[in-house]
Amino acid sequence: MRSEPAPSAPPRNPELEKAILAAPDDREPIAALGAWLQSQHDPWGDLIVAQLAGDKATASAIITKQERFLFGLFNSNLLTLRNGLIVAATPSSHSELPAHEDLPVFFALRPAFAVRSVNLLYAPGRKAQEAISRTAPISLTELKFWLEDDLNGGGQLSLPQLQKLELYRYGTGLQPRHVAGLFEARGVPALRELRLHGSDDYPLPAPVVKAFVGSKLLRQLEVLSLENWIVREDGARVIVDNLGKLAHLKAVNVDDAGPGTEALEVALAPQMKAFAEFEAARRPDPEDEPE
Repeated sequence: MRSEPAPSAPPRNPELEKAILAAPDDREPIAALGAWLQSQHDPWGDLIVAQLAGDKATASAIITKQERFLFGLFNSNLLTLRNGLIVAATPSSHSELPAHEDLPVFFALRPAFAVRSVNLLYAPGRKAQEAISRTAPISLTELKFWLEDDLNGGGQLSLPQLQKLELYRYGTGLQPRHVAGLFEARGVPALRELRLHGSDDYPLPAPVVKAFVGSKLLRQLEVLSLENWIVREDGARVIVDNLGKLAHLKAVNVDDAGPGTEALEVALAPQMKAFAEFEAARRPDPEDEPE
């Protein structure tokens, strides 16, 4: 581990960062960035080199010593690092900034330039949705957060590269107004996987189901999961009556079908089986462990 002090203005190498974004699973440009940073006496380079070599002890020591330099006020325990880069994160800082001001600070971190997945601990209001759209890197393809108010009702969320979206709605029911903007596919033309997490105490309202089966968003999706939502008979009937609109989906999950929904389970059986296989194949990468 190098002992030279880090420069006060941390260096960037846009050319190498661009090469990494173009081929995120290619170790060669990452190694080149690590070597270049080490030539600048930058601890981030030491971290990249250590993780590329699988040296967890050295990597952990660097993070402990250089946490503030590398990650600012953000909690490194909630960051998933691969080869010295943040690939997934639950951005949680020790600052007193509101969410819409905290998020740009996180995305400006050097190791976050290639982050792929972000899990927000809170419900992002309109200002936070605008901040994500304005400052998230093009590498961000997965997003999850709590849903308390309408999502993209004013068209403020714009993530053309987003492929997977998970929404959590606990404690109260879901209403069509909460997802009207999303169902219109505003700002998410590449979205292919949608997961709606609910509460066992609240059924999925039939009006929401009806709005979804007639939505523009459904036509572009490939994977749909309704997790912990009780699908009642009226909602199940809407789906069964519109099976043709769901036929293109490669995988479907209905986590909690209630009484009277047997026809729904039979109709979606092949896609639900495909979802189980899809989940089994998507096993966590052993390298993707929070540091």
